[in-house]
Amino acid sequence: MANFCDRLRQIMDEAGVKAADISRATKISTSAISKYLSDEKKQPSGPYVLKIAKYFNVTSEWLYGAIDERKPFYEPSIADLYEKLSTLGKKEVYDFASYLLQKESREVEK
Repeated sequence: MANFCDRLRQIMDEAGVKAADISRATKISTSAISKYLSDEKKQPSGPYVLKIAKYFNVTSEWLYGAIDERKPFYEPSIADLYEKLSTLGKKEVYDFASYLLQKESREVEK
């Protein structure tokens, strides 16, 4: 099965882009992208994978080599993410969102 390094090389070749092009678009350093291309064991963090996947309009699962079917990038909505959380996770999100709303309403009142 393909890995991140293989998939990144493949999609860069198909799109005709260089590491510098990805770097400019994603704000990921060119050296980091070069490491992903040269070291099969070097895996980017989740936020970096999402930036690269979004740039190439592919899912992060495909880019990681977890699935073979190439699908377009999909960024789940906050509601989609919330529904996948445990009861404890949902409570934490609710509490934090309540805090942010209170904070913003105080700032507007100033």
